[in-house]
Amino acid sequence: MSVGKKKSSQEQGKIVEEKAKNQEISKEKMGIGPENFEIIGLIGKGSFGEVYLVEEREKKQRYAMKVLNKEMIYRYNLMKYAKAERNVLSITRHPFLNKLNFAFQTSHMLILILDFLPGGDLTYHLKKMKKFSEELARIYLAEIVLALEHLHQKDIIFRDLKPDNIVLDADGHAVLTDFGLSKEGVLDHLQGARSFCGYVFIIYCHKELEFVGRWRTWPRRC
Repeated sequence: MSVGKKKSSQEQGKIVEEKAKNQEISKEKMGIGPENFEIIGLIGKGSFGEVYLVEEREKKQRYAMKVLNKEMIYRYNLMKYAKAERNVLSITRHPFLNKLNFAFQTSHMLILILDFLPGGDLTYHLKKMKKFSEELARIYLAEIVLALEHLHQKDIIFRDLKPDNIVLDADGHAVLTDFGLSKEGVLDHLQGARSFCGYVFIIYCHKELEFVGRWRTWPRRC
């Protein structure tokens, strides 16, 4: 009898475990959407969307929710920039690049759920501190170079390197954000890219740093 009861309890345990797994699978199939997040506040606002601090309702994890207005994207023909950002974030994993956790859309919005970086951007810190110490600047530069190197290894150029797009995480490390102007599939590093970069009325170029055994500048063609 005791053996029979033991087997019965084991079988019941397996049934409970299988049900739990099936529930997890069903939840994954159902996907995730805006209803899974509670908006805490507005972090930033741009010409084509906003960034909100949100909290995932179940796990209470905080993220940055980037919301892009579809009407504005279609009106100004910016879909390629939205796709570029999603694609780059989907294939990159690096401690000094912002991480994409979820991506979904509604009838009116494209939504990216990113890691929340609470430290503020370098523009804010430069205004506050006037200038960085040589030691601090060296650390930020090293982290930026490592992030760019990771992108270059995946045949991606960033094309939007500026203090506004370098944000500090909770530990004070520099993290690159905003990949809308990034260029994918740049196989010839000497030739670079020949497309225009910029949002409709803003066209500009930057130089990026590439680290391959030594420091050198990699001028990019827009």
